[in-house]
Amino acid sequence: MQELLFDLWKDELGNLDLTYEQNIFNPELAALILSANEQNYKELLSLKTYTNYINTNNFFELKMLQIAVLNSIKNNLLNPLEISFYLEKLKPLKINLKVLEYLKNAKSQNQKELNNSYKNEQTKLESVYNDLANLLSPELKIKLDEFYNQLINKTFKIAFSGIFNAGKSSLINALLERDFLGVSNAPETANLSIISYGNENIKVNFYNESEFNALKTQASLNEELNKIFSVDFKAYESIETSFNELYNYTSANSKMSIFVKDINIYLDNEYLKNKIEIIDTPGLDDVIISREQQSKEFLKNANCVLYLMTCTQALSIKDLEFLLSFTKNNPNSKLVLVLTKSDLISLDEQIKLKEYVKNRFNNELKNLDINANYELFCISANEYKNDNTKGEINALKAYLNDVCFNSTNTKDFINSISEKFKNIIDLELLSLENQNNLLKLDKNEYAKNLENLKSEIERKKSIKIELENYLNEYLKSEFKFQKHELELLAKNQAARLYDEFNYDKAYSQEKAKSVILQGFKDLLNASFSSLSNKFLNDFKEIKTRLNINKTCEINFNKDELLGIFSEFERIISGLEISKIENKIYEQLIAIYLNINLNIFNFNERKSKANEFLKDEFLRIYHIEEAQISDFSGDLNLEDNLRKIEILNKLKESLK
Repeated sequence: MQELLFDLWKDELGNLDLTYEQNIFNPELAALILSANEQNYKELLSLKTYTNYINTNNFFELKMLQIAVLNSIKNNLLNPLEISFYLEKLKPLKINLKVLEYLKNAKSQNQKELNNSYKNEQTKLESVYNDLANLLSPELKIKLDEFYNQLINKTFKIAFSGIFNAGKSSLINALLERDFLGVSNAPETANLSIISYGNENIKVNFYNESEFNALKTQASLNEELNKIFSVDFKAYESIETSFNELYNYTSANSKMSIFVKDINIYLDNEYLKNKIEIIDTPGLDDVIISREQQSKEFLKNANCVLYLMTCTQALSIKDLEFLLSFTKNNPNSKLVLVLTKSDLISLDEQIKLKEYVKNRFNNELKNLDINANYELFCISANEYKNDNTKGEINALKAYLNDVCFNSTNTKDFINSISEKFKNIIDLELLSLENQNNLLKLDKNEYAKNLENLKSEIERKKSIKIELENYLNEYLKSEFKFQKHELELLAKNQAARLYDEFNYDKAYSQEKAKSVILQGFKDLLNASFSSLSNKFLNDFKEIKTRLNINKTCEINFNKDELLGIFSEFERIISGLEISKIENKIYEQLIAIYLNINLNIFNFNERKSKANEFLKDEFLRIYHIEEAQISDFSGDLNLEDNLRKIEILNKLKESLK
């Protein structure tokens, strides 16, 4: 490595850390990074397109990125032949041919242990928690426990999607290093499967009557589905079963499968032990709306979404429709395209296939003005099973590890918990300092100050109780779209369309659908504005009431509705609208009442507002209890000074 870097930079090399590691997975990005050298770097760093793509315009950082690429090759995260493929296209940039020679002879080392910065930070915070637990007042200990539970209960969700027989089961087996899920026991019906850590067990959950009847109503809009759902509801309690018996509940031949809602699979597995959940979401082209949207909710809330396609059938029209819709409606989601069964084609064909998929997908994104960040891997579960040092599954594992445990979002979460711990320590330190000030007084001054302190505490308690009740009411409040508005819309639209069909015999289905779509959009746009304004006004009001001056940015954007509108337009596009008023109403209500409008719950914003208010309330209205009755009490100056020293050390360890 050092020899290559000297060839690239000569006197410009300087002193660099050759052990520097930053996982890089994109071979095209790697090629652009390696294309720079002492002859062309000034020209390259002057190009905005270049600096934007490699995400730096700094000369030193550029050289460090080259070290990161070379170490990523060594760690089997990048295929040197694939980098060479892209470097050949960059020859006009005056690339140093020694790079191509180096890549031709590059050797990977055995699979390296993945870095888990989250686990390291979590362990540190757990240690601080254990040390703090016996130092705090009861009130602060309760808050510390709340923050600690947020830490240990955080889960990382990896969701799988894709066409049937794309190799999801095989890839999940490879990630878990265990052949537990095979074709014979994989669920066949449109059910979600959630795989998480626990004692070996499977739990099959069923629809309740209202959920099933909603599915049945929607199925009535489709002739084929109407036949499948032409059964009466049967109530089943959740059933615990084994892998061998799972087929009895999920097979299309099972009479119970139609009533299955989702499946929880618990495994005693090291990969899942790190609070990872794997979610298999079939049925993305399901014409039953609520079942399809249940899958999409899981995808939306996942840390990372893997979309699988086979190498022999990549980027079909169905694939593109889903991917474009997903990237448009989930711009901040981590998306990974996975080409499976790569052992069916040669390495040269794999490289060209990845190039084709990227170019075609990027062109489609550009045509629709969609900005999307994604990664692309080409894997073979069979090849990995025979030799786990080969193929891109190791690179995929490393990428998922980074997304879950080393991402900016994860670091922000850890920093948030750390700041909460420090806030708790500050409050306890303040309490101890005030106690010490009392303990330093003579007996008469002590008694007088103690009485004043008790009186002040009682006054603060009265204020706190009143404000706490007000805060708790806000914390319980919800922002929900009222379904009766859709019922009224369906009724009014049914009456209007019935009149239009009777008045104008040439009134087209397309015109009717346009009326339905516009009415739906108008209602949701108005409701979004109304509810978001109410949310912001309520939040501002409670901040004022609690005397909180600190800012907390909460934003709303009507573009969030575009996903619902797009989905609704797709649903009604294939609908044959009846010309009978009651039938029109039944058709619309079957769709309207099962459209997923969770966006109106503002869950993420409400959670953010609630946490902010609770933290600030604790900081402002924390009350130091007057527990010292006389100089012979349990507390003394020396004990407090010892506690203060320990607390300051713990606070310092959190920096």
